[in-house]
Amino acid sequence: MKIVFSDKVSSINLINNFINSFNGNKEPYINKNNSLQNCVIFIHQKNSEYYSQKLFNFLKKSIKYSSEILLKKNNIFTLQLFNKHFHQWKICIFINAMLNLPFTLDDIIFIPYDYLYKSFLNHSTIKFSNTLIHEKIHILQRNNLLLWYNFSYLLLDNWVRITSRKINYFLNNFDFSSLSVNRIYNPDVFYCDNYYYLYNNKKYFAILSTNNKSFNVHWFQIYFFNNQIFFTSVDKYLMEKFLPKEEHPFETFAYNFADYLS
Repeated sequence: MKIVFSDKVSSINLINNFINSFNGNKEPYINKNNSLQNCVIFIHQKNSEYYSQKLFNFLKKSIKYSSEILLKKNNIFTLQLFNKHFHQWKICIFINAMLNLPFTLDDIIFIPYDYLYKSFLNHSTIKFSNTLIHEKIHILQRNNLLLWYNFSYLLLDNWVRITSRKINYFLNNFDFSSLSVNRIYNPDVFYCDNYYYLYNNKKYFAILSTNNKSFNVHWFQIYFFNNQIFFTSVDKYLMEKFLPKEEHPFETFAYNFADYLS
């Protein structure tokens, strides 16, 4: 097991590149001072104001536990996915940015300090390790897109990949505030193709949204007509009973497989 902490400059550049890759509102992703310069912190360096040997030990223990879980689930499928990724964990701890949620960019798992600290206080090694495995899966998805597109096709029924660059660009940049929905971009799936979900021969498209500091998956029925795309709202009953809880099959797989491994 090897833990590598991403350097500050590289981490901030990755976050900046993500924020600048879409046309939506940037405000939720940046701290109150509209700057990312102080968002990356280090808990393992003694000259850091956030240094904590106990917190660092908890992180190491959780990563070790996650690695052991991956090694114990040594079936062929798991080994094929993780064979080059069991031991190295590239980590960045951050504060007051990116909605204070865990996420990945490139080969780095970004962990909010508040989440790490609360997990430490609550002795939540198992739950925190599940998050680490979930994010590790996202790194694997990013590094081998074609393989994971095939997994989604074979293993996750009803999800249909949108391969048109024009349609993907439109969906990524559509202003959902015109439909009274405040969209949030998920860095774990933003880089890949969008999907719609097929249910009762109707197509449904989902985004992450936020309202009063809560986060939700918001579904629309989607129509393709005369080279145009139209959205209509979906009632709450349909969303809760028949549509996935995640906005993208990569998220569905990451949640389900992390739970299976844990």
